[in-house]
Amino acid sequence: MPGYPVKLSRFCQLPERVKAYFLFMCLLGFNLHPGFGQDQRVADSLTRIYLEKQVEGVEKLALLKELSFNELNNRTLSLKYAEELIRQAELENNSFYLFSGYLQKGEYYKKTGELDLALEIFIEALNIAIDAGAIKDEGIAYITIADVYAMMENYTNAEQFYNKSIQISRSINDSISLASALLNAGDTYYSMERYDDALRNFEEAGTIFEKLNYLTGTAYNLGNVGMIYAKQGKDARAEKNINEAIAILEEAEDYYPISVYLTIMSDIYLKQNDFNAALSYTNRSLELATAYGLKEQIGDAYLQLSKLHEQAGNLNEAFNYYRNHILYRDSLKNIEAIQQMANIRTDFEVAQKQIEVDLLTRERKNQRVINILAVIASVLIILLAIGLYRRYVFIKLTNVKINDQKDEIEAQRDEVEAQRDLLEKHRDLVVFQKNEIVESINYAQRIQSAMLPPETYFSELLHESFIFYKPRDIVSGDFYWIKQVNQYIVLAAADCTGHGVPGAFMSMLGMSYLNEIVLRREIIQANQILNELRKQIKSSLRQHGQLDESKDGIDMALCVLDLKSMKMQYAGANNPLYLITDMEGRPELKEIKADRMPLGYYQGKEKSFVNHDIQIKMGDTFYLFSDGFVDQKGGKAGKKFLSKNFKNLLLEIHDQPMHDQKDILEHTLSDWMGDNPQIDDLLVVGVRV
Repeated sequence: MPGYPVKLSRFCQLPERVKAYFLFMCLLGFNLHPGFGQDQRVADSLTRIYLEKQVEGVEKLALLKELSFNELNNRTLSLKYAEELIRQAELENNSFYLFSGYLQKGEYYKKTGELDLALEIFIEALNIAIDAGAIKDEGIAYITIADVYAMMENYTNAEQFYNKSIQISRSINDSISLASALLNAGDTYYSMERYDDALRNFEEAGTIFEKLNYLTGTAYNLGNVGMIYAKQGKDARAEKNINEAIAILEEAEDYYPISVYLTIMSDIYLKQNDFNAALSYTNRSLELATAYGLKEQIGDAYLQLSKLHEQAGNLNEAFNYYRNHILYRDSLKNIEAIQQMANIRTDFEVAQKQIEVDLLTRERKNQRVINILAVIASVLIILLAIGLYRRYVFIKLTNVKINDQKDEIEAQRDEVEAQRDLLEKHRDLVVFQKNEIVESINYAQRIQSAMLPPETYFSELLHESFIFYKPRDIVSGDFYWIKQVNQYIVLAAADCTGHGVPGAFMSMLGMSYLNEIVLRREIIQANQILNELRKQIKSSLRQHGQLDESKDGIDMALCVLDLKSMKMQYAGANNPLYLITDMEGRPELKEIKADRMPLGYYQGKEKSFVNHDIQIKMGDTFYLFSDGFVDQKGGKAGKKFLSKNFKNLLLEIHDQPMHDQKDILEHTLSDWMGDNPQIDDLLVVGVRV
């Protein structure tokens, strides 16, 4: 499900905190909104007073606070009010309104996706509250900091700061802050898939909001509970809750949460196969997010559009929307860094080695100079012993030479020290570049993970299955893939040439071509899928059999299941299929061998892959896998695990529940490896018919 639950973005102070300001507004004849939440109409009503410039002092601070808080349609204008509030509060030496200004300024940067800056500003607000001894404001600041950590997916820190706020709010009986902290902490539990904890928090928060007649809080609570219902498959209840939330928020013109909830409604209709309704909700969400500069919601809307068009078979549109999603979610990232990182690393390693060689050469030269001086000194001593007559002359000449050599040595010493300083700077630069490279690879891993089918999709198509997937590096050359075309389920497990970044590029190429061949061209014969995939890979890598061209390729086991007729096709490029079936009351493992040629460059004569037609029955279990498990070294002698031991292990565990089989494989491999490093990517896919 796209998106995250909506957090209550700001906490309006209780009436007693701004009693003087409310009195001021009433004297001017304005009726404020009865709730405690944000309301664009309040900002519209107060703008005229601000433009007249008739208020000063505390009244002006109160006016700026309400304008910044309630201005929803123009986020830039809200930031302007917040910054003016900070300047005026500093002039007035008013810590309460200074805290409010920093809080609202942080909200602006949080909404626009600049999370590092938002966190810095919220921490400044916390320090202001602590210095002023404002316990209630301190509790509010903890919530804002926790919200940012939650958006960064640092859930451990988020939960700690929420708990601090909840503890303070309970101790001072601050109902509105308590409800807000409970609501936002519930959102974090939702993101952590702790749905029972989330519902418990929402239930307590909802009760408080209703007692306070806090309409915005009630709306957020309704919408977030609706998101949990949607996650649990209770679509009717989810739709009812979300529609009620949207109705309240539209009245208040609070479009940030509406954009999120519209995306959830799209997902609900997508599950009901109502493509047009799902598309309509997503487009409306994108329009709102674009109009109000909500980067995170724009990215989520593009992701949902990509998902919709992928399921509709519109792969070009799906790709374009997914690319836009990546641009908005990580606009400061650059995928080219991944492609360039091998050259970057090599350049700096060469530079570092050259500096070390230069330094060693300079040190040897200095040593030779010192040796020469020692010889000269010895000769002088001998000459001085010959006679007093030449003593003065020799001493004078020697002093001249010594001074010259001293100057040279000092110059060389300075040069050596400069070289050492340069080496230190280069080392710092290498560390920086290493961190940049690791960050780029982590970003590539997010892209690769997004392209892999989620295990929930596996569960929808194959009720009893598991995926044991363990990359050797951050990104992987192994990948798994599954799609349904009519009554056929196409399942593949693949091992690309290499691992790490090169393997990851090959895996993304393989997944893209499988989508093209199976989904768009609807080829569902196993060997023909491999034949077409081989053709596409050789064409993309320009493999024509020349000595200087790429030798990369993919090993793959691919099955096509027809559960209605209980038949399965299998074709393999170097990777076999293991099928365990009951034979007269005893389990028997059958190995269906693969063709000994890859998907890509091959020195032998190229021929069509063989299509194996297999009759299956209920209870049969089959396994697709890469060679990472059987080739892993371990044990006392550091030998490979081997296919024989792998087969025996599968025979022992095949009748266990599928999730238990995955745990057993993982524990067995860990025990086998001991202190030995993982040498390749690992992939095992198991399916029970």
